[in-house]
Amino acid sequence: MKKLLLLIIFISLNVFSQNINLDSSFGTNGISVLDRINTVGSTMELQTDDKILISGFIESTSTTFIARLNIDGSLDTSFGTNGYFEISGESLFLNPINILSDNKVLVGLNSPDKIVKLNSNGTLDTSFGTNGETDLSSLTSDFRSILVESDNSILAIGYNHIIKLLPNGTIDTSYGTNGKLDTPISNSIYSDDNNILSIIANTGGSGLYKLIKKDANGNLITAFGTNGEVDITDLDNEDSGFGLFIDNNGKIIVIASRETQLRVTRYLANGQIDSSFAQNGNLINNNNPPRLLDFKSNGNKLIFTGVTNTTQSPLNLYISQYNEDGTIDTSFNTNGFFIENTNTAEEFSDNIYLLNNGNIIVSGAYFNESEKYFVARYNTSTLSVNEINEKINLVYQNPIGNELNIYSQKIIKEITLFDLNGSIVKHFRGNSMDTSFISSGMYFIKILLDDGRIVTRKVIKK
Repeated sequence: MKKLLLLIIFISLNVFSQNINLDSSFGTNGISVLDRINTVGSTMELQTDDKILISGFIESTSTTFIARLNIDGSLDTSFGTNGYFEISGESLFLNPINILSDNKVLVGLNSPDKIVKLNSNGTLDTSFGTNGETDLSSLTSDFRSILVESDNSILAIGYNHIIKLLPNGTIDTSYGTNGKLDTPISNSIYSDDNNILSIIANTGGSGLYKLIKKDANGNLITAFGTNGEVDITDLDNEDSGFGLFIDNNGKIIVIASRETQLRVTRYLANGQIDSSFAQNGNLINNNNPPRLLDFKSNGNKLIFTGVTNTTQSPLNLYISQYNEDGTIDTSFNTNGFFIENTNTAEEFSDNIYLLNNGNIIVSGAYFNESEKYFVARYNTSTLSVNEINEKINLVYQNPIGNELNIYSQKIIKEITLFDLNGSIVKHFRGNSMDTSFISSGMYFIKILLDDGRIVTRKVIKK
């Protein structure tokens, strides 16, 4: 009978990793759960004092709410009414709240389309528009995003049009035709030079979408791409969503996510593909990729958040970190990614912020009997891999064949198998898993013990 080689693993690596753990000083054990339920969509923004604003829409009452949390995750009851401002109306676009330099807040709403301005304490700023509101419904029925100019005038971006408001909320009738400029545009952000970047449908060229750059008057910036436009050949009608971001070096990040593929493309500020990033400018994952919903950059690191692949169950919050060149940062939580799987409910994150102390704040929703919003804060302490792994002895075959069995002095609750891109290959309960279906190569296994500790190992499939 063929003997199997069982190894008692004592890892001895001279590397260090950021170990990601919930910050128990925030909320309740690191998580603050809002008491509004059955909500859809969310946005998180940080004020200059690090207080946290959260927006959401409650379908059952057709009400949009803004909530504010203190730095420690507690509800700031000095904001609005007991921590909440609520208004009838729907917010469907990606970034409905815009915090101004004085911590006043602009809120974009649909059905009807309007902009609301709040004082820093969460009450209506009645000096804005009419009693704090400007109704846009006579000019648009497809309001998508808000941009604030350097002179505090406001650009309300709709589908193929821009509406301009003066700082006091009145329509600037000198702009376009009675305040409205018809121009091809959609969800938009500011570029590093305060022009407007947008992804729109491509009526010609080699892709279904194109990235454009315009000034506030709708004129294409001809130095960008080809006469102000860049064909995005890697977005097609199967892409279920995409995001547009600027990193802290002024480079442009386009994320395209669908169930079968994740693609992150980086462009230089002039619209050229940044060939120094990943593989000729494209970071591609075709193996059960996560759905990435938000992005931030921190120095020479790129950090993403979202949800594990939507074809698999359970859905879990996902955070990954990459180096500036597009390679995964294996020092981040040992293998470059973090999956929150301690909650019995399914959860996702659609907003992420990096704090000056290196900690991470995410917001999103979790699903059990109802959907609830949460904000979580994570510590990113740096621990030696050697220090982590010497505490727990594991016995298993490596390289592995068609089955992996792991034995430990601790009870193993579950094992998750990942590929080198950080994508989940399979999730198993208990201490055994079938590995007959995976290809030869290197993988990560993440082992959840009954005491809540998580151990990560590298394995090789023969």
